[in-house]
Amino acid sequence: MKIILKKPIVCNIRFERDTLQLTVKLQGALLDRPMNFRVVTEEGSTAQAGVHYEALKDNYIFPAHQPATVLPVVILKKGEELDHKTVLLKLRLE
Repeated sequence: MKIILKKPIVCNIRFERDTLQLTVKLQGALLDRPMNFRVVTEEGSTAQAGVHYEALKDNYIFPAHQPATVLPVVILKKGEELDHKTVLLKLRLE
């Protein structure tokens, strides 16, 4: 599996909470049964769980017989920090 985004997403967050819907696309044949996968932050991320985004689940489920699924990532804006600062959230599928 891979996230189909080819370039970074840049967000200008105006609200205290917003959800990015990232599409995860399956490469190869469709699955016969649902499959668990994990999403982890990669080295180099400067965004902090609980501060800049809601902590990711322990695992997600890719449904059977589907070419793609959606991974929701909840972005948080607490106070004015992100009005003057840019943070980076790098994700990887396992």
